Amino acid sequence: MTVSIPRNDGILYLFAFIPDWRSYRFDYWPNIDQNLIFRLDKIMNIGPASTTHWLSCDFPTLKIRYRTSGQLSNYQPRRKDEEIVYRDPDGKYSDIEATIDYWFWFRQRILKYGVNAEILTPQNLADEVKQEYQKIWEKLSAHRRVLNFSS
Repeated sequence: MTVSIPRNDGILYLFAFIPDWRSYRFDYWPNIDQNLIFRLDKIMNIGPASTTHWLSCDFPTLKIRYRTSGQLSNYQPRRKDEEIVYRDPDGKYSDIEATIDYWFWFRQRILKYGVNAEILTPQNLADEVKQEYQKIWEKLSAHRRVLNFSS
């Protein structure tokens, strides 16, 4: 296990690469699903270091291309792992390539951007986000029906 301690929104996490983890999204090794995060305040015990000799290892990453439009059409990346790969000459959208090492945080950010962001590749992750929006819509629709029924 390789360990890193990144910050996200001011919160400290223990970030580990677990090489024998089997992913349901990716059938190749290494992949970003093998990068796991543990909250530091939930670690109950730390044992002695193992005798396993670790080689220098980078965390698995995945390149994701996404498009920002509308209010985010002139989006300027603030993260070192993102770059603009195409900007529409009419200023309607920008295509950005991000190199991510953990799907959860990227997914949260894309969902936060709402209609102003769309994942272009890889398709399986774009489909996951579309399913998430569908679940949100269904939940809101069910809540609205309950409110209308009780009125």
